[in-house]
Amino acid sequence: GTTFRANFKDYYDKKAILLKKITDTSKTLSDAAQTDANAANNKLADIANDNKLTPSDKQVTKKEWDIIVAEKPTIEAQATTYGITTEKTNYVSAYNTLNTYITPLLADLTTTSDIVGTTFRANFKDYYDKKAILLKKITDTSKTLSDAAQTTASEALSKANISKAITDKFGTTIDGGLIETVIMELREAGSTTITSGISGIQGTDKNLPAFWAGGTYQQALDGAAKAIIYHDGKAKFTDGEFSGTINATSGIVGGFSIGASSLVATSGSNTMALSADLIRFNGQYSEIVFGNNVLPMGANGDAINTPITITVNRPTPNQYVPYGNMGLWIDVTGVKQFDDAGMQYSGNHALYITHGTTVGFRPRVRRVSTSQTLSTLDTVIFCVASSEVITLTLPTNAENGQIYFIKKSTSPNFIVTAVGRDYIMTNSSTKSITVKNKHLIILIYDKVNGLWMFGLANE
Repeated sequence: GTTFRANFKDYYDKKAILLKKITDTSKTLSDAAQTDANAANNKLADIANDNKLTPSDKQVTKKEWDIIVAEKPTIEAQATTYGITTEKTNYVSAYNTLNTYITPLLADLTTTSDIVGTTFRANFKDYYDKKAILLKKITDTSKTLSDAAQTTASEALSKANISKAITDKFGTTIDGGLIETVIMELREAGSTTITSGISGIQGTDKNLPAFWAGGTYQQALDGAAKAIIYHDGKAKFTDGEFSGTINATSGIVGGFSIGASSLVATSGSNTMALSADLIRFNGQYSEIVFGNNVLPMGANGDAINTPITITVNRPTPNQYVPYGNMGLWIDVTGVKQFDDAGMQYSGNHALYITHGTTVGFRPRVRRVSTSQTLSTLDTVIFCVASSEVITLTLPTNAENGQIYFIKKSTSPNFIVTAVGRDYIMTNSSTKSITVKNKHLIILIYDKVNGLWMFGLANE
């Protein structure tokens, strides 16, 4: 009997393990496919922005197309294996549409082809969308089969163990307050439904349920009962309240993986790590670290100490489209500034530095060649217009203390104009000034009086 049960149990166990592996692999592929699709869509969208497919654009597009062509037989075979028809048909249709559209464009990789950017993006997006839907269907279907196989295996094991308990040669003995038995199942009053139990059967690996509640013995074997304590000391609870000391060096809590001395949470390319000496956030293109001393390894050893580092290294996806990387975004508003002595703390301070210097200060430099209104995010302006007099209009929403350094290094002159209630203060207040070639001027805004204080740095 033991051999009979063991052979069937081994088959069902191995079947459940294999199907779970298939499910996990399918889900990994499905998640990766969605990530890859998002990246590819973004890349191809940049390519199609100018409605031109240049030779370099074609090389990038062909690389994506070659991947699509190579993966199609495998995806179709998986869909056929699981008997998936509707999602497979939609996927093949999207592939055929993209094939018809892209093949002529890639016939000659040395010339530039005119395209309609929206059509280009739509065909690729439709393919990736249909692919993601099909892979999700494959994952869901394989999980359903895996769950069914696990249920079948657990049902077989449950029946075998209960049969073993019923036919146990020692039976159940009661000696005073001592009861010895193999399995004890408890049920609801007036019902045959099993709600909890105790089992002395450890299993080959000594990891079967010893105590369970909130389910049948089969559900305990499935791991679906509400509370389970296993023979190897492990436990599983759907919910609970715990007090006292909890020690853990592995496992997952709230999405964080427990390590010997840290917690780590991961979502796609994003990671957060928490330990006694630091908190670190990592992304695909950025990292921020807080801690006692988080200077990168090899950066002057112990000579420099810093509790915060911020790193951003996102490359420009398309050199013809404006992008920006920022290490820190600060927006502080809400209170009134007082100019009284001792009240320097009043106002809205993006940085409040009581001691220390600023090292490596570099304001952004912008080169302008046409008349325009300056931004409150400008600081250093180089006028590079070579043939016409341009007018730079000062903004009406400048913050108190806004500073501009404006330099003209070529002829002709340029004009700076204040608008609204604002004036420029030179020897007297005026609405505009003309700045000669090669002069560097400095303007500092007094918001209380609506005056731009003017200074000439050089002749």
